[in-house]
Amino acid sequence: MLLKYLNNSVKDDCALILWKQLKRKLRNVSSNNKSKGGRPEKLSLPDLIFSLIYHTINPIGKLSIKVKRCSGMEISDSALSQKRQNIPWELFNEVMAQQLGSIAKECKHSQSFYKGYHLLGIDGTTFSIRNTSATSSLPKRNSQNKKSKKKHKYSEDGYAYLWANSLVELGVHNPIAAEIGIKNESEWALGIKLIKSLPPKSLLLADRLYGKPSFVSRLEKHFKKSGGGAYLVRVGKQPKTKVKKILSDGSALVEIVVRNKRSQSKITERILLREIQVKVISPLNNKVSIVRLWTNLLDHEIYPLAELVDLYSKRWEHEIYYGTIKKKLTGGNLLRAQSIQTALQEIAAHVIASALIAQYRCKAIDEGKDDEVNDPTRISVQKVNDELSVFWRLVEYKSKLNLKSSQIKSGAKLMSENLLEQMTPKRKRRSCPRGTRRTPRKCWPRILARIESNEPCKIEVVQYCV
Repeated sequence: MLLKYLNNSVKDDCALILWKQLKRKLRNVSSNNKSKGGRPEKLSLPDLIFSLIYHTINPIGKLSIKVKRCSGMEISDSALSQKRQNIPWELFNEVMAQQLGSIAKECKHSQSFYKGYHLLGIDGTTFSIRNTSATSSLPKRNSQNKKSKKKHKYSEDGYAYLWANSLVELGVHNPIAAEIGIKNESEWALGIKLIKSLPPKSLLLADRLYGKPSFVSRLEKHFKKSGGGAYLVRVGKQPKTKVKKILSDGSALVEIVVRNKRSQSKITERILLREIQVKVISPLNNKVSIVRLWTNLLDHEIYPLAELVDLYSKRWEHEIYYGTIKKKLTGGNLLRAQSIQTALQEIAAHVIASALIAQYRCKAIDEGKDDEVNDPTRISVQKVNDELSVFWRLVEYKSKLNLKSSQIKSGAKLMSENLLEQMTPKRKRRSCPRGTRRTPRKCWPRILARIESNEPCKIEVVQYCV
């Protein structure tokens, strides 16, 4: 039994320490939420939650098989489904609050920091759920509606969906906080809840959804209370600003106005920040994109314009993180759950599993002999899953094969060495445009002539007029 072995495992092995810490946190959370009276339950909540996370990382097979491997108890899938319906969502939320946290260190993971600031990204995504009577209250995709001109790009047509939002450490792809729309909250509402989870001395990168004066005002208030922080938010064309001073690098100090929700004519706050407007020209097809950024890093000599524009491109790592969860863990955008309660549990298990994978990858990098290799994202998530599956089977058959604890410990070290040997090379710059020769979908452009270029994108500063 995996949990029983982890309880008596040696303390020197980092792989076992991570799982032992998770098990201890599950025990503490369940003891705080344990109901008084009644007969003792056969399958404890920590064993069930641990089995769900185990099933997320190794999804082959049934959940009942994973429960038997982790706890040694035989229980049917129907009984597990009934038991999962009675687990309160607050328990999973508390487990995520205790398990998720920062793991990046400036001395070891320099790609996750910028001049003393901790790089974080905020973004949301949707998870599709099968259409059943239990999910009838959830909103559904409207791309089949004749009135809708634009097809939805996230998921299949007609399925119900749930929103999820998270704060992710850029560079190591580790979630430090997450919110799930249990009451059909939007990405915007979930993002506002995540502001309180921002640690001090963090630099938040956000897309155009959060480029609004009301969101910036909440960030400013939070950073004043928490001890300082910064943000770099992309803004659309709509928010208007008043130029106060044009800086020598082409950016400008501007003033934005925060208005009252009920009465737009009433001004509640004025905020002074730095605005950057540049043209990004692609060398492949000469496509021009206007990028407009807001930041509270006002000193243009310490924080140059070119560095901030290049820094904002790291926000795309958050999209890669969601793509990894859906392709490697979920197997697609469609969840296995058939009710709202089990769907919330499945999303929470995916977030916790992604945090554990990020910890394993960072531990493998830290134990490596090469000091120049400090990018844990070069270790494939699929390879981590394969190594963990073999390691868990080794732990499961420990008593049958008469294996010693020292042999299990050496097997864990061998797993880290194998992960380092299978690291992928650094990602190269895209040399050809995105598209296909034929057009299976309208969203993909058609390539008529072959174009190749290894040059970076050109950046031109947009001049301000006072």
